[in-house]
Parts: sequence; C-alpha cells; structure tokens
Amino acid sequence: MGAFFLYMVNWAFFLGVFYLFYRLLLSRETFHRFNRIALLGILILSCAIPFAEVTMKEPMEVSQQLLTWEELLLMADLNRTATVEAAPVSAITWREVLLMVYLLGIVFFFLRNVWSLTRMLRLIKGSTLVRQENGITLITHQKKIAPFSWMKFVMISEKDLKENGEEILTHEYAHIRKRHSIDLLIADICIFFQWFNPASWLLKQELQNIHEFEADESVIAQGIDAKKYQLLLIKKAVGTRLYSMANSFNHSSLKKRITMMLKKKSNPWARLKYLYVLPLAAIAVAAFARPEISSELDEISAVKVNDLTAIMKTEEVKSPEKHPAKEIKVQGQVLEKSTNAPVVGASVIIKGTTSGTITDLDGNFVISMPVGATLSVSYINMKTKELTITEKLIGKIKSLKVYLEGEITTKTQEVVVVGYGGVQKAKTMTASAATVKMSELAKLPVASMSEGLGGRVTGVVTQQASGAPGENARIWIRGGENILYVIDDVVMDSGQGNEFFNRLRPDDIASMSILKDAAATAVYGPRAANGVVVIATKRGQEGAPTITLNQKVSIMTPAYRPKGLSSYEYALARNEAELASFQESPTFNDTELSKYYMGDLWQKGYGFEEIRNLVNERYNLGYSLQDINDLFDPLKTQGKNIQDYYSSYDPWDMFDHTQPMYQTNVSLRGGGERIKYYSSLGYMKQNGVSDKYSYEQVNMILNTDAMLLSDKSLKFTFNLNGNTSNNNKPADGEGVFNNAMYGDWMPKRPAAWSTGLPRKGSVEAQLNNGFNNTESYRFQMNAALKWSVPWVEGLSAQASLNFTTSYYHQRHFNHDQEGVYDNPYATAVSSYNPENANLYEKWNKYKLLTGIFQIDYTRSFGKHNLSAMVNYQSQVRKSNWTDAKKKGYPTTLAPQLDLGGTLVSAGGSAEEWGSASYIGRFTYDYDNKYLFQYSANYNGSLSYSPDKRWGYFQAFSLGWVMSDEVWFKNLVNPNIVNMIKLRGGFGLVGNEVGSPFSFLTQYAQSSNRILFGENMASNVGWYESDVANNLQWSSSKQYGIGLDFGFLKDRLTGSFDTFLYLNKGDVMDMTDDMIRVDILGMPNTPKINAPYTTSRKGGFEVSLNWQDKIGKVGYRVGVNYSYWDERVTRHSSSDSDWWTPTFDNIGKRPYVTNGESITYPYGLKTNGLHGSWQNMYNSLLHANNNMTLGTPALVDLNGDGRVNDYYVFNAEGSTPHTQFGVTLGADWNGFDLELFFQGATGARGAMPSPLRSQQSYMWNYGQYAFQNAYTPSNPDVDAALPTPVPEGNGFGYSYIDIWSFDASYLKLKNISLRYDLKRSVLKNLPVIQGLDLSFVVTNAFTWTKKSYPLKDLQDPEFITTGASIYNNNGTLGSYPTQRSYTLGVTVTL
Repeated sequence: MGAFFLYMVNWAFFLGVFYLFYRLLLSRETFHRFNRIALLGILILSCAIPFAEVTMKEPMEVSQQLLTWEELLLMADLNRTATVEAAPVSAITWREVLLMVYLLGIVFFFLRNVWSLTRMLRLIKGSTLVRQENGITLITHQKKIAPFSWMKFVMISEKDLKENGEEILTHEYAHIRKRHSIDLLIADICIFFQWFNPASWLLKQELQNIHEFEADESVIAQGIDAKKYQLLLIKKAVGTRLYSMANSFNHSSLKKRITMMLKKKSNPWARLKYLYVLPLAAIAVAAFARPEISSELDEISAVKVNDLTAIMKTEEVKSPEKHPAKEIKVQGQVLEKSTNAPVVGASVIIKGTTSGTITDLDGNFVISMPVGATLSVSYINMKTKELTITEKLIGKIKSLKVYLEGEITTKTQEVVVVGYGGVQKAKTMTASAATVKMSELAKLPVASMSEGLGGRVTGVVTQQASGAPGENARIWIRGGENILYVIDDVVMDSGQGNEFFNRLRPDDIASMSILKDAAATAVYGPRAANGVVVIATKRGQEGAPTITLNQKVSIMTPAYRPKGLSSYEYALARNEAELASFQESPTFNDTELSKYYMGDLWQKGYGFEEIRNLVNERYNLGYSLQDINDLFDPLKTQGKNIQDYYSSYDPWDMFDHTQPMYQTNVSLRGGGERIKYYSSLGYMKQNGVSDKYSYEQVNMILNTDAMLLSDKSLKFTFNLNGNTSNNNKPADGEGVFNNAMYGDWMPKRPAAWSTGLPRKGSVEAQLNNGFNNTESYRFQMNAALKWSVPWVEGLSAQASLNFTTSYYHQRHFNHDQEGVYDNPYATAVSSYNPENANLYEKWNKYKLLTGIFQIDYTRSFGKHNLSAMVNYQSQVRKSNWTDAKKKGYPTTLAPQLDLGGTLVSAGGSAEEWGSASYIGRFTYDYDNKYLFQYSANYNGSLSYSPDKRWGYFQAFSLGWVMSDEVWFKNLVNPNIVNMIKLRGGFGLVGNEVGSPFSFLTQYAQSSNRILFGENMASNVGWYESDVANNLQWSSSKQYGIGLDFGFLKDRLTGSFDTFLYLNKGDVMDMTDDMIRVDILGMPNTPKINAPYTTSRKGGFEVSLNWQDKIGKVGYRVGVNYSYWDERVTRHSSSDSDWWTPTFDNIGKRPYVTNGESITYPYGLKTNGLHGSWQNMYNSLLHANNNMTLGTPALVDLNGDGRVNDYYVFNAEGSTPHTQFGVTLGADWNGFDLELFFQGATGARGAMPSPLRSQQSYMWNYGQYAFQNAYTPSNPDVDAALPTPVPEGNGFGYSYIDIWSFDASYLKLKNISLRYDLKRSVLKNLPVIQGLDLSFVVTNAFTWTKKSYPLKDLQDPEFITTGASIYNNNGTLGSYPTQRSYTLGVTVTL
C-alpha cells in the first residue's frame, strides 16, 4: 500500500510542477496546436515518469539514517504485515482511511461522468436528426440549449440554427475534425485518479481553452466577420454548459477567446521554451530518487513487532472474594454483542431467587442484590449470561454492560413499542399489533413514510396519491383513515399527525408499531378507533461516536405512458364511430381528412410531390403541387397551415420525464456513562417534469439523554425534531399536465409555431404563467425528567412537556401567458391584461402543548412478571389561518400583495381546543405463558357540554402460549412446532365527533354592514350561524382473536387475526319529531349521536414468513394478506327517509366510506355489450341509449320489459378492501436480492364522464380511449368501454353498473439488490463499521384486468372516485406515478 501511495503522490507532484511550467511560460502563446500537444504530453508523462525508478547507493549506517517519508510508507507495509501475523486483531491505520476516501472519490467522479454522458445521449436521442455529412451528424432540439459537439455529433437548438447557424456549425465542425472529444476523455481519465489534485482540473481547463482557441481560429479562417462572431460569443455567453465531456460553444473563457483572436501571432521561436521541460523533469526525478533500503531496516521492523507482541500479552485475573452480606443497587444495560444495540425485554434475575426485572426500551435495568450473588441475564434465542457481583466490581458497577450473543430475527423475538414508554415482547403481546422493520424501510427511496408500508404490514392499506414531487401516500388501518399518530409519546390528531409522520425520514426512526385493535389502542381512548401509529425516534447509546451517512440518488421516469392516436388516426376513428351511430354528416369531410393525411405523411418524411400524389390517390381532390406548397405556408393559409393545425405532436414529449431525486442523511450517535446523544441532518430534493415542479425538504433531529445524578436515578431527556419543506408548482399545478394531454380532440398542438414564434397555450407557456408554492415548517420540542425511585425497585416517575407547532405559507400567482403569439403569422405578442393577474396567499399556524405526568412500575417475582402505568395527560391546541386575494398586477416581476390593484377577498379563522386524560395500563404474565393486559383511558374534551364531556374507554386481552406447556411439548416435537400462542381481546374505544365548543350556539360576522345611530354609522352585524349540537363521544366495540406461531425452529413463522367492530353513536340530524327547524327558523339542523349501532366492520389478516438456507445461500419468502369489509346496520329508527326500498342499503356496504361518497352506489344491471343486431332485437333496450352495436346490454331483473330495474350494487369504494404483499429474497456472501410484489383487490373506480360518452364521442379523451372501446373496427364485446356515441345517445348521465369499474392491480413494487462490503471486503477495516451499496427499482411493472378502462392513463393505486374529470380525487391526466431507479450508499464510521 505504501508503494501505491508513493506512486500517487509522485504523479500528483509532476502534474503540479508541469502545470506551473505551462501556466507561467506558454499559456499566453498563440501556437494553439503545439500547446494542445504539449498539454496532452504533460498528462501522459506525469503518469509515466513515476515508474522510472532511480536509486542511489550511498554507504551509511542505518542508525545514522533519517528515514524519508517514502521509506516510512514502505516500512508501514512491512510493520502491518508483521503485526497481522503476531496479533489476531489489527488496528486501522491512516493509510487505510486515505485509501477508502480516495476510492470513494474515484467512484463519485466516475458516476458523475456517466450521469453526464447519459443525459447527453438521452438529449441526442430525443432530438431531431437534420442531416449527416462527412460522417458528422447534425441534430436540433426545440429547447433553448447551448450548442455543443461530442464525438461525431453536433447539437444545436432550432432557433440558433436559424439565426446563427453558419458561425456556430463552423465552430463545432472544427471541434469534431480536430478530435477534441478524445482530448477531454484523456483529461477525464486523469481526473478520475487525481481528483484530489487541483492541477489535474486546471490542466483540463487549459486544454478546453486551447480547443476553443483552435475552433475560433477555424471560424475566422472561413471568412466569417470577426467582429460579428465576437458579438455572437458575447450574446451566447449567458448559456449554461451542461456536459463536461462535450465541447460547448459558450465555454466560459470569453475574454480569453476574444483576446486570442485579436492578439498578434507568437514568434515561432517561442516554442523553444519547451526545452525547459527536460531539466525540470530530470530535477523532479532526481528529487524522488531514493537510497537502497538495507536488510538492517527489516531487522528494526522485526524488533518492533516482537516488542509489540510482548506488550500485547495479558495475564489472567483471579476471581475476587465474595461479600454475600452486603446489599448493593446494580444498574446496567443489556446489549446485543454484534450490533451494540439495546436488548429490550431481557430478563434479569438474581440466580437462585425469584427476584428480577426486565430491561426497558433502552436496554437498561435496575436491581438490588447482595454482593457475591450472581445475575442471570437471558433473552429468547440468545445465550444466557451470568455475572457474579464481586468486591472488585463494586466500584465499577455504575457502568455495568452485559453483552448477549445471538441475533434477534424471528417474530417471536420482536418487541412492540406500545406507547407511553411501554415495551412488550411479541411473544407476550396479547393485542393485535405489528412492527415495521425500519432497517428495511430505510433502504427504500421513499419520499414519504406511508409509501413503504402498503403490503408489507398486515392490516395497513396505502394508496399513492400521485407522482408529483412532495405528494403523500394515504394510509388506512383496517379500513379506517382517521388514524392517531404518536411521535415520541406525543399524541397528534390525524391531520397534523399525518403531515409530521410522512415528513420524517426512515433513517431517524428507531421503531414503528402499528396498533390495530382496542386491546392495543384503548390506552389512547378517543380518536383511536381506527388504529394508532407509534413512532420512537433514535436515541444515543454509550460508546465512541458513530457517524452514518446514507446517500440515495434516484432517476425517476413515469411508471406508465398514454398511447394515443395520431391526429389523422383520430379523425378516421371518430368518423367511423359517428357512422356507426347513424350521424348523417361526419365531423371530418374528405377535405379535412386530406389535410390530416398530409400532416401525417409530412411527419413521416415524405416530400411535397409524394404527398400530392398519395393524397390525390386516396381522396381524389386534384391538389396541385402549388396547392400543397400553399397549404404548408402559414402566411398564405393565415392560420390553417398543415404543420401547425393538421399534424401530430405528442404532448407527452413536451415534458422532461427523466428527473433526479436526491436523499441524504448524516447522523452522529454516541455518548458516555452520563450523557448520550443522537443527532441527524437530512436533505431531500425531488425534481419534476419541469423546473417549475420541485420539492425540497430538510430534516433535523437532536435527542439527548443525561443522567443528572451519579447513581443514574434521575434522567433528563431533551428532544428536538423539525423539518422544513418547499413545494413548488406552476400556477395551474397538475392542470398543466391535464391540459397538455386532454386539452384538444387530437394531439395537433405544436410546442411552438412553425415560424419559430412561441405558441400561446403551449406547455412551456402554461408552465410559466405563474406559480403555486407552499413553504412549510414543522417543529417538535420535548423535555422530560424521569426519576427511578431508589428505595422501591422498578418504580419510576416521569414528567414531560412537549411543544409542537407547524406553519405553512401558500402563494398562488397566476396571470396571462407572456411573450407568446396567438398564431404562426402574428406580428405582436398576445395581449396581457393586468386584471387577469391574481395573487392568493394563505397563512396557517398550528400549536399543540402537551403535558404528561406518568408513574411506572415493572417487576418480576420468580415466574411472575408484571408492569403497571398510570398517566395524566393534558393537551391544548390552537390553530388559525388567514388568507387574502388581490388582482390587478401590471407586471409579473413583483407579485406582492401590497402591489395588487384590487382586493378580491380576505378571510381568516381561529380555533382553540383542549382535552385531559387519565390513563392506566396493567400487564401481567406468568412464566411468559399465561398473559393478561388491561388498559383504560378516561378522557374529557371541550367539544362537548360539561355533563357529557368525559368518556371512559377500556379494553382487556388474554393470551396463552400453548407451546410452553409440558403436555404440548410431549405431544408435539418442539423442533416441528416451537411456538403456538392464542390471544383475544375486547375493548371499547371512542371517536371525537363534533368540533370544539360545538355544544354552544355559534355566531359569525355578516359581510354586510348595518347602519345605526343619528349619523347612520356603519357597524358590523352578527348573526346566528350554527345552532348548538347535542353530541357526545361516539364509540366502537371491538373484538379480536389472533394466533401466532413458529414452526421448524422458527423457519416458518406467522400470525392470523380476525376482528369485528361495532360502531355506535355516529352523527345524525335531529328528526322532525324531535325539533321543527323550519318552524323555528334555525340556520341548521342540530346534530345528535345515533342511538344505535350504525355499522359493523370486520375482516382478517394473515402473515407467513419462511426463512432458511441452502449451503451459503439464504432465502426467504414472505406473504402478507389483509382484508376488511363494512356493512350498514341501521340508518335510523325507521325507514321513512327512504323514498323507495330499492335504494335502502341496510345490510350492505355504506354509500359513504371514510368521508368519500361512492359515485355509483346503485343503478341498472348490465351484461356485457351488444355484439349483434340479433342480440339487440331480443333484448331489453333503452329507447335513446341503445341505438347501435357496442352499447351496454341491460338486464331485466323483474321481467316486466321496462328499464326500471335499479338495484344497490353493494360495491366497494376507492379504498381497497384487500391488499397483499409477497416478498421473495435471497442472500449470499454479502449480496442480497429481493423482489416485492404489492397488489390490491376490492377497489372500485368511477368512470370519468367523457368515457361514458357524457360528452360527445368521448370528447378530448377519445384519442387515448378509442383503443379500449368497442368500435366497428374492433368489435370486442369484452372491451373495457362501450362504443363512443353522441352526447345524449348513450348512458353517460345514467347509473349503470359498468360505470363502477374494478381497479384491482398487481405491482412489482420493488426490486432491490444490495451488497454488504463490510462482510468481506472491509471486514479487517475497523474504522468502517459498515458499508452497504444498494440498487432499487420502484414501481417496476403494473398489471391490471382487461376490464380496467384507464390502462396507461392512470395508476390504479390511486383511482378516480368522482364522476367529473375535474375532481381532485383522481383527475385523469394528473401527474403520473413515477418509476425510480435508485443507487444508495450507507457508510457507518
């Protein structure tokens, strides 16, 4: 290794010396070709000269020799070799650290150039080929890019080619003829290995300057006016040079280039300066010559190694004497040996007694015992450790560490964080809960926490909202959406909690538990009916500081692409559909069709003569060649030329669909005996399909634990957790994408007019007509003091105060499109109307103050293990928002509220809320076999009147580990069935319905003014806005039964859960027999709780995991399956509200689920599509809607021959009722490959209105939907869509069952390949504790049913739930879901 460092340093030295030589003597000379050869020679010679070994023999004594740094490097290798032979463990050396840093640098700059090359090739591929001549390929692009050349390619924008093509092409052709790209490749190779050396970068810069000087010289030699060319250089100097491997026209050394053009040619004799390089090289080589190293040097090294070996010898320590009579309080921590991670729930027992305890969340324990007694520390599937407390250890007992060997891998060994500091072993858990493997989630490139949960955790359903930067995935637990979030013991409501939760980074989370049933959630009382997500962030640990760097770089592309018809194909398809619907006059006559045909032929590369012949042959319209020329001339056609109005331009290609996402997290973790800390800083940047879409987020965490007393009985905890984000969108948001895709019947809108003018309504213009940006801040601060009572073992008291706040500021500015033209022949830009410029701003603030006082008691008495917790919690929440909107901005340069001309609107609101809770939990088990838990929450809320303010919620659960029974072990071989646990529970949890102070009548200010007094002064008027409600807590009775098992020594593990929820007390209006709102003139109907069970919800969950090895190859298979469903039990005490029993859904699925109405809950029944006239003749027909083949075939349910057979579909909503995941994985020698499939069934989408022919012939969606529909040329009765028909002649406005379509899907969600370098390559490098490389593909493939009508139009993971295309919940044409390719590196030092 020393020789390697010696070579690299020599190479760096020569580069530096030769660069200084060139810079001082030759950089100002004008013989550019000679200088270019010299620079290339410097790069090559600097690499070769160090191989020239020169030795000097000088007789001298070794004892008098002062070792050179080269000899020290070589000696270090010898010493290291000897040391490794003498000692089993070698310490890390500074050379190894430098080597790793150096290699990482090489990898970084290599990937940087690969990325640059990939972008350049992609740009070339997506551009237009103009011509090829002399082996040079000229390519143009519509974007405003700086001209450049690379190898045999010249890239230039269409605008530059038109305006300055001669000068630029002459310049770039010179680069290609002189093979400048080869020079840059050589320079880049040098930089790969000498990236740390400024001289390598400076030499490349000088080489690039020479390239530009040579190319400029060629331009002037071609007779181009020098002054005109220099002005062009100045004009283009502002461009961006994007590709380091290419020769850009606007290279930054503008002043030097112009100076060189004006400078007088250098004297040819100046080339003799290069002779100076010969003595310079000789001096450098001599300076690095070294004397021969005598054999005496090896002897010195050997003596040192022997001395070191002698020093490392140790002696055995004799056992100290025992002092059994003396009592002492022992505090310690149990850690897993290989990872140094705390072992939670380990048993700590005084051997020979029944006294003991278990470790807490940090692996800590406290126990009193006599000196000389033995502690027995054990945990499932880990080797039991016994420690004798001796006299000599008494002085060190404060820092006792117990290390257990073994790995915690199986389900039975997991621990579940149940909140409020509670931790339970999965084996003794009686409630239904799941733990999320955060180490696995942290390796995925998730932009939000919810993304990685779907299909991986039973009972949890997720849906991806859209692929737009910064979007969150939605999450349900057993079909419930209003989930409670608990972050570091702070209870947060669903809205704010979801934001905090999704903005956390997986790298900072120590544990995540999903509590699903009342037995687990009742401790949280209200707001816990739909489940709880409990998060604990990482904390410090005792030991040397550990630095972890996690870097992910993702390349994102859309997961699907719409495949549309060309303009000509659409015109033909529409005429065909109209003919089938008996429309007398087609929309497109032969003249129009001929023009679309011309555009189609023109874009396929046909010349005008060929176009004329082919068009006349097909349509026989007698076009002359002059007619064709005129039709392609925008000035003669005055806006109806073929290029701009009759050709095809795929709007998909007008966006940049390949974008990066960067995720970086750096953490520092460590601590001493008294203080432990964890801090991290995270950064995420997600780019969109243009620079107008982006999301940027910064995360910060600082968690500290301090023992304030020497006996560690008083612990102070202080946590800071915050993040900021900026979400930027254009003014129209995702509407830009929607308008581009569906804004016209056919894709005939070019990105720019054929005359080169920017087009009004183009994608570029829509992206630049304003912005919609949101800036957010979220911050959480927590301080806690915990006292472990010294005189009562296992008793502790804790008080904590938490402050949570969030703030966001939205700015939405939209205005008329600027700098665009209405048509290709326009002479002036489109008009700008200041009154159309609007600025809307909104400020939202949220504050939550939480105070907790808690007492815990944990103790073991022999085989009896118990823990108890009582807690008082108080929360105060304040929130407010303010907004304002102004219009009338004469300029778009200063979008500020105070500069607007007219105030359009202004508003705001403030809200306060408070609650208090008394909480208790008691857990007991006997011998980890018979299990019991009871939890309760007595909660009060300001949403209810004083007599109804408090609610009592409770739950109990039981468990039995059957496999630990003696009779079971005798009956069943423990090697086959090693764990069987039965559990079940019942609980009553609540839901806080209503709003704060809704038990009081509400008043609001009137927007009108009231005139009072003699002077008729204007006064504010108040009015009664809401009548007081009579509400209280709603409730949910929840039953659950579960089974956990482990077979074949836990190679096969799994669980089964089934549940039933009975929901009571949902909100309903008072009935007329209670109060007559119309008579009393009330503004609204008062609300009450329904006095009966309104719905029941149930389901089941299955989890199976198999893990084993075949030789050195480990493999695993995991399956998670979750199903839930809901039924309406009762609407009211009578069915008088339902005008006909037909639409009553008692005993069926609800019309509204999670606040979302099912668009098509009932309608007419159909049976496919009519495929023949004979079939239609013998069928029930609708008079107006069954006029042609391909229309839906109705079913006559009651046989009366009339279209009146409406029935309740009993269909699911947009939330999947079933979601599943399948994991297939294998590992070998540090390599790990995993495939994860995610799927969902039982989800229904609502057919968008154009696809129902609610708008004529599918309106603007036909270009993409005709392929999925029944048409005369595609008479498929199983097509996903009926035949397109005119508006009013189809079932567009009717309710039929096919409008509620099946949105089931299967996704190959993740492909993950990882390699653990620490396991083999770096195993002898202690300074690097871990180095993991990963490559992950997300949203790789998606499969849907043939009947899915939105294939390649929308991701079924987030489907349309509204009948209108303008609904926010699943708008067609929304930002596409992204497929990502992610390279990740995780380094731990």
